[in-house]
Amino acid sequence: MTKTTYESLEQLQTAAKDGDANAQFQLARRLETGDGVGQNVRLAASTFRKAAEAGHRDAQVSFAKMLLLGKGVHTDVEEAFEWYQRAAEQGHAVAQFNLAEMFSVGRGVDQNDFQAFKWYSTAAENGVVEAQTRLAKLYQEGRGVEVDESKAAHWYHRAVEQAMAEPKAE
Repeated sequence: MTKTTYESLEQLQTAAKDGDANAQFQLARRLETGDGVGQNVRLAASTFRKAAEAGHRDAQVSFAKMLLLGKGVHTDVEEAFEWYQRAAEQGHAVAQFNLAEMFSVGRGVDQNDFQAFKWYSTAAENGVVEAQTRLAKLYQEGRGVEVDESKAAHWYHRAVEQAMAEPKAE
């Protein structure tokens, strides 16, 4: 999806109203935080939903999070799971991790160690450090996969290397 920069709030609102999913996502983020507009989490949720329905994967993740937290919408864990799944299937690494977490504990879906392993693996390969450590632990404990100390060590090592390489806020 192409990132478009809008020169004014009016231009952003017009593009969002005309169905531009990226504009809807950007507007929803501003509505959620009150950045340059009056904060309105209900309208943010509604606008995230429109962009999510148009296939905008970042909007799908944002809307799923709002559903999980009941922020601007009624809490709906099962629907949140569905939105995370859509984004995860489009390659969104954070959604892949969140989906794994939901499978791991049975939140919004039946608990399933195999599916948790599958999505932790995908998120880990896509660079999510927390997924790498969870994957290592699954290999260590044999949850959803055969115990494999060598693979556990590999993923712990990779998580540490990546975490150390990430820039730190000062």
